[in-house]
Amino acid sequence: MRALLLFFLVGLFGIAHAQKYPILHYTTREGLSQMQVMSTFRDSRGYLWVGTKYGFCKFNGESFEKFPPDSKTVDFSVNGFAEDSKGNLYIQSDFITRFNGQQFVEIKNAQLVYNQLCIDDHDRVFCRSNATGELNMLVNDSLVVVNWPSLKNRKLKWLTYDKPPPVR
Repeated sequence: MRALLLFFLVGLFGIAHAQKYPILHYTTREGLSQMQVMSTFRDSRGYLWVGTKYGFCKFNGESFEKFPPDSKTVDFSVNGFAEDSKGNLYIQSDFITRFNGQQFVEIKNAQLVYNQLCIDDHDRVFCRSNATGELNMLVNDSLVVVNWPSLKNRKLKWLTYDKPPPVR
């Protein structure tokens, strides 16, 4: 009986002291470019980048700045983001684009669809070709297939780079 009473009191105490965090819902009325969110990314400056099925947005904590799809900057669906140590944002749609905060630079050799965009500790940008499963690396604003001996005759199914977030 004591165990049951103790279990009840501990459970009641845990419920009574649970914290409640506010949840804010953002829609197209608040400035989101589209309701189907495909990816989110927080950059080194604290901005939240939101990739949707219709371009992407930058959220500064109060308002959204929209970046609609364009055949030269981003395709419709934005599926990922990555940032290098210089603050350049890499945007993954059906092709990859670099954004330095002022202008967009289209990465060449983007005739294939790429995914799993990653940047390592040496600022090397990697992605995987959806069609071939090959690992690609960015060299002089062009994607080239990585020819490492360990990858010979292998197709990647998934690519990720596990590094701890920067200390703020």
